[in-house]
Amino acid sequence: LHEKNPELKDKVGITKLPHRKGKRSASTLGGWHIGISRFSDVKNEAWEFVKFVTSYEKQRDFALNLGWNPGRVDVYADTVIEKTAPHLVLLKDVFENAVARPSLPYYSGVSQILQKHLNSALSLSETPQEALEKAQDEIDEFIKKYED
Repeated sequence: LHEKNPELKDKVGITKLPHRKGKRSASTLGGWHIGISRFSDVKNEAWEFVKFVTSYEKQRDFALNLGWNPGRVDVYADTVIEKTAPHLVLLKDVFENAVARPSLPYYSGVSQILQKHLNSALSLSETPQEALEKAQDEIDEFIKKYED
């Protein structure tokens, strides 16, 4: 980013989400998960695969070569990661305070409404206040479908 847009150097970065005084920042978890079905005929092989992809070496390799966020805390302290992918080190704090997305039947619908209005506020087609009010109204209407 900084190479192609030098005017953005020291103006764009990574940080935790803002939070109210006395509260903590919390991002949401999401992405890929690894599991083994209890119905699998190859549980031992599956377990070996889980151990392989979650190993320090593979998590480090994924971070360095694919830009993936490590699922292991110890990888964030790797000196090569710190030097070549310092943004990952900054993300460690974000991930340590992350919480699971709500398990609600209507979560994705609410999320789409929020995304639409947050993007409108960021693109200045709505004021932040308008975006929040419209999002609240639409979310209230959307949730009514599930409560009736």
